[in-house]
Amino acid sequence: MGLFGPDPVVEADLLAKLITTSPRAKKNLAKQQEAVRSGLRDGELLLALAVDSRKGEVVVVTSKRLFIVARGRLDRVVERERISRTRLASMSNGTFVTFIDGPGIMVEIGAREEANRLAGVIDRYLLESQVGPRDIPILFPDFYQNILQATGKPETPENFVHLIDRVSRMLTAGSAIAYFEQAGDHAAKARFLAEFGSNDREGEFYLNMPDLIIDFLWAWSPECHDSLRRSVTKIHDLLTGPDSFLWEPGDKVTPWDDGGE
Repeated sequence: MGLFGPDPVVEADLLAKLITTSPRAKKNLAKQQEAVRSGLRDGELLLALAVDSRKGEVVVVTSKRLFIVARGRLDRVVERERISRTRLASMSNGTFVTFIDGPGIMVEIGAREEANRLAGVIDRYLLESQVGPRDIPILFPDFYQNILQATGKPETPENFVHLIDRVSRMLTAGSAIAYFEQAGDHAAKARFLAEFGSNDREGEFYLNMPDLIIDFLWAWSPECHDSLRRSVTKIHDLLTGPDSFLWEPGDKVTPWDDGGE
């Protein structure tokens, strides 16, 4: 109990990301949680929190960088490009330290497994998972030509447009929205829908929409790359497989609104 009422309590979503589990760590985070929230940028995923056992600072690891909150305010920001590696060391007092080389940050933590976990999160998400060039081949036009040829549909402009519409919707419903919901990244979802949710289905932008969706997701998070690769293959297999609507009689690709898929 504080002098002026009950001590603040760490909110559940932040507590779930807290690596350092001592009562003191929780108390320090509770006092600084508003500064942690205000330090997050749109589109960032909060991955881990750790409280320095000596200084009481909160180390915040996101999907794009890390930052430190001290005395209830944003104290330091480190972009991922500045981080070269992490190291562990033990102190004479029995605590452990996670060193973050590059910015020269030292985080003192009570237990070895907690120090190691902090290093692991940084290694995995900020060092090993840096976004590289997209390795999914550009879809337009070869992807669509292959599907039309495989199912015996003529390569007319109308068929291209209707097929592209299908693929855009499949990528949106089956990949993008699911990724954002799983990650809890509502800001990224809102940006995505603002960019791709228009009913305007004409022009160069529309013809390239599936590729632009893939580019958006690729840049958003390395964690979805493997799933995105599989999704493109799955879409091709669904559209050319025995149950595909494209095997229906006739030369025209059925528009989405008429097909009900």
